[in-house]
Amino acid sequence: MYALLSVCQNEFYLQKGVDLEEILTAFEKELIEEGHLLDATGKSFRILFRDLHQEIYFSPPLKKDDFVAAALYENPADLIICAANTFNVDSMLILNLPYTKFTQKINEYLTENENVSVQRLFHFYGHDLQADDFEMPFIRESVLLFLYRWYFNSKHNRDIPIDLDQLSNDILDNN
Repeated sequence: MYALLSVCQNEFYLQKGVDLEEILTAFEKELIEEGHLLDATGKSFRILFRDLHQEIYFSPPLKKDDFVAAALYENPADLIICAANTFNVDSMLILNLPYTKFTQKINEYLTENENVSVQRLFHFYGHDLQADDFEMPFIRESVLLFLYRWYFNSKHNRDIPIDLDQLSNDILDNN
């Protein structure tokens, strides 16, 4: 069933001119290279969510600069309906998937709370998802998409203290 959801999700982004799988595969490698993920295992993802729960933002330096707007801001309207209609599958089978129930839990939290805590979301991801859940391509892509958006937010929508001594040294080194 997850494969059907993945097809619908990837088709949505392909219609926007975006190869989501390619973007997220490269992003995962960048997370590893920057040290945010130890490796590509589910255990490393859970550790990252634990760290984000405590720190909130990705730790600098954040080197990624080439973000794709569609991946940041576009969302498929309803993957369950797409999968049910496209593949003639009973939508109840999809609604009963563990990850679908997980996303419903997050949606309930978002709609029931006036003040949403991103730390709470990180807790859900790090606590409710097991290491082997990240082996499912659809779940992995969905989690990476969430992290892709949060990385962008970490880089551009917060004040990062500037180490003036380091900045001065960098300027001197480049001259």
